[in-house]
Amino acid sequence: MDNKLQIELIPFGSDNFNFNEVGVKNIEPFIDNILSLIAAKERKQVIFCGRVFDNILNEYVTKKKVHEFKLQKTDGTLTKGDYHFIEIDIKHNDKVIKAIIAPQYAMQGMPIEQYGIKLNQLLNGKTSN
Repeated sequence: MDNKLQIELIPFGSDNFNFNEVGVKNIEPFIDNILSLIAAKERKQVIFCGRVFDNILNEYVTKKKVHEFKLQKTDGTLTKGDYHFIEIDIKHNDKVIKAIIAPQYAMQGMPIEQYGIKLNQLLNGKTSN
């Protein structure tokens, strides 16, 4: 319908999901399956939403670039803390997947619209970070 493939690593919500308690070793088999599915077809964009992917994908990452920026709040001021996107190249079964990790996606209280605008700029090559 909207021409996107959306995959949930853990297909149910949780108020306090902690991947450390589940254990990276217990999640790794699912990562391999997901990467195989992603690599099966050419993708325009691959976005991993959540900080957990910076750790879980670490063994597959061959290239990494972190973009840091502040976001504009609804009152016009900039956020105190920095927000991030992480551009990565993932090597999986002799293929390279270019992707972005959005570690702060869905973080409570963040200016999500501004975060989305920054992600769009990065994906379209309109940012200098």
